[in-house]
Amino acid sequence: MHALRLLAVAWLGGASLFAGSLEDLRRSCFQRANFSLGKYWLEECVEEIFTLQPVHPTFYSIAPGTGSALGLGLNLNRRTDRFEFLPSAIIAASADHSFIAGAQLVFAGPPISFGYVWGETSGSRHEHGERTVGLTSGAAGIDAKASIALRVRRFEAADQNFYGIGMSTTRAGLSPYALRRSEAGIALNDPLTFWSSIGLTLDYIQPRVGPAPDASAQIRSLYSGATVPGLDSRNNFLRYEPYIQFRLPVRGSDFALFKVGYEFFHDLDGGRFSFNRLSAIGRSTYTLRLPASKSPSQRSGFSNFICPSLRSRTHCTAGSLDLTALADIAYTARNSQVPFYFDETLGGTDINGNDTLRGFADYRFRGPSRVLFQAEYRHPVWGPVGFLSFYDLGKIGILPSDLSLVHLKHDIGLGFYVQAANRIVLRAYIGFGSGEGNRPNYKLPSAY
Repeated sequence: MHALRLLAVAWLGGASLFAGSLEDLRRSCFQRANFSLGKYWLEECVEEIFTLQPVHPTFYSIAPGTGSALGLGLNLNRRTDRFEFLPSAIIAASADHSFIAGAQLVFAGPPISFGYVWGETSGSRHEHGERTVGLTSGAAGIDAKASIALRVRRFEAADQNFYGIGMSTTRAGLSPYALRRSEAGIALNDPLTFWSSIGLTLDYIQPRVGPAPDASAQIRSLYSGATVPGLDSRNNFLRYEPYIQFRLPVRGSDFALFKVGYEFFHDLDGGRFSFNRLSAIGRSTYTLRLPASKSPSQRSGFSNFICPSLRSRTHCTAGSLDLTALADIAYTARNSQVPFYFDETLGGTDINGNDTLRGFADYRFRGPSRVLFQAEYRHPVWGPVGFLSFYDLGKIGILPSDLSLVHLKHDIGLGFYVQAANRIVLRAYIGFGSGEGNRPNYKLPSAY
């Protein structure tokens, strides 16, 4: 309840800051509202809701299983000729007593680069930092400026699912737990060229595990610290990760994004839970362009629905295809283990809000390492609403040698999404083919 009271105070305190943007919201969502005149007023209305300045409402998922969280986000942008100062903050709470509160300060300026030509158009804006706090429009490419982000965050997530560790677990092993995590850190990012960047993140992390508040079964009723590493620990950690990122042209693709990082988790209370993890991800997006012989006004409504115009008489788009492949591989010393709350997960979304095996329950499979392959097709339907379908493949590994490409779990599914300011703010879908029943679900953007 303390989180809900704090949220109420924040709402009252922030209400006066809405004044400048509320007029734009009223004009976009009410004065221009007319379904007979087309869909664009609705697109503008949805975008205005999520981009109110400097304070805007937030609709988030704090972590899988916590339900919908409502709150406030703050985003400011203070600029000089070549530098930017961007403070942001968020506070949100859900009905199950989960909450998140965080703040971030980002300083951005000219990069230290090789072969990079400095310049930006008048009035252009950039978002910086690897993890921004609040609802922002994420860019697919490399930032144009170097940045330093200072951040603090505290969240509590109730009723987190735990089924055991490895791929041979069963749903009968479900035992919920509550996770509390406090963090403070710094993130550095510098674009070496217009197609690559390097960075370093450094975080102090204080994780704590407790009983789920409303669950009849508890994690300690089926498991112990001997079978689940970290269950009984109260250790603190220092995490740092150097990484390199590339945005490369690929034939037929809008872009291909590759990122490789190596994380070091240092247990500050004895070293028993120290480990390292290699992470690599590649993602390509393909716009499915088809030839069109007529302008949109000369084509039938059905033709424009199946293949909306690309503002051209010669081409339309039948949607987009996203292909993703990732691998997270953990390495431990002889006498160390990966605590279960730092394990990778497959099923629903992971703790960072990334889709994994969507035909399974959240956190259905858990272990130190994982591989995941995904294909997702999206097609705009009306205004900010679109259709999506997907196919997922993945596997958890206890040891790095377990990550062979055999006996992978898989699922297929379909659903819809709502998009605002170039970011998906809601996705709802149903997954099939997992062998564990059909699974309807909906997801908001992750606040974590």
